[in-house]
Amino acid sequence: MRTITPGVWDHFKGGIYLVERTARSADTDEPVVVYLSLVHGTWHVRRLDQWFEIVTWPDGRARGRFVYRGPTAETPEPVFKVPR
Repeated sequence: MRTITPGVWDHFKGGIYLVERTARSADTDEPVVVYLSLVHGTWHVRRLDQWFEIVTWPDGRARGRFVYRGPTAETPEPVFKVPR
């Protein structure tokens, strides 16, 4: 199973998330990432294989859906601000 580094991750749509851990889906037994939105304070889960999918970021570069920022959860500014 691929592993994930706990810490702060940037999402390609502008979100900033704190990864807590991986878990297993009760329905499918697939690995999922458990993470907290540092912008909205809401918890989420996402399949681990989706976490590492390559997508196009707002700057036009292809990279992972989430990019690791570092180990701390200090209130960071987003790399990209996506308009609502």
